[in-house]
Amino acid sequence: MFELNPGDSIPEDIARVLDGVFDDAEGRLDAMGSPNPVDVEHAVHQFRKRCKELRAVARLVRPALGPRFRDFNHLVRDASAQFSASRDAHVMAETIDSLAPATGLSPDLLAIRDRQVDVAAAATISLQQGDERTGVARELVAAARVAANGWDLPDDAAPIVKGLTLSYRQGRQSFRAAKRKPTDDRMHEWRKSTKNLGYHVQLLVATDRDALAALVVDLDALGDLIGQDHDLAVLIEGVRGTDEGMEACELARKRQHKVRKKALRLGKRIYGERPDDFAERIMVGWSR
Repeated sequence: MFELNPGDSIPEDIARVLDGVFDDAEGRLDAMGSPNPVDVEHAVHQFRKRCKELRAVARLVRPALGPRFRDFNHLVRDASAQFSASRDAHVMAETIDSLAPATGLSPDLLAIRDRQVDVAAAATISLQQGDERTGVARELVAAARVAANGWDLPDDAAPIVKGLTLSYRQGRQSFRAAKRKPTDDRMHEWRKSTKNLGYHVQLLVATDRDALAALVVDLDALGDLIGQDHDLAVLIEGVRGTDEGMEACELARKRQHKVRKKALRLGKRIYGERPDDFAERIMVGWSR
């Protein structure tokens, strides 16, 4: 379970969570050889999620890791990146479908969608046939597990409090930057910090499950909204300058405008506290 237990040994509990995530990530790599394309696509998506979880755990205890954080983070980041192009192709096809008007896809939108479906299908077939990217990712994950096994964490909540404070501060700063000028790059930075904070609250939710329930719901909703915005930005970047890309860009920008209004409104509610106060509120039920 991706959740820490207040009162347990912190080093042992962090190790327990990491082992579970590593085991699942390795299982997802195995599943990429499935003869069922749907299973392969699901495995890619879930593997990338496990990598985000691993990086989030490391960020939470980063104050205790020092330079070891950077090495671990790079290993897991590079493992996830093996499948980013494949995932982007699937996302672009799905995003085109979501933009389709009631009358259906126009010839230009259909052309973009079909091209992305072909790219995604080719990537899936390659993985089924033992693409070298799977082997590279497996080696990187194994190296990351060895690195994590070498962490010498104190049985003290202080580094977690610092890590959580930093996580919230980064989210608050990126929210303010996006509010001032909601560019694709600023929204993407806000997305990353919000996802990270969501993982941290998920890890710490057992400190006071009832009190944190609303925050968990809000962070999930915000993550979905900013995720939609990012998918639209990926589509725009992928088709900008192409002969058939103008309509897709216009529709995507209109959708982004609506999504961003909702996201910024929700962000104001989530990021309205001082970082120290937020961390203190989250950790109030921690027994150490």
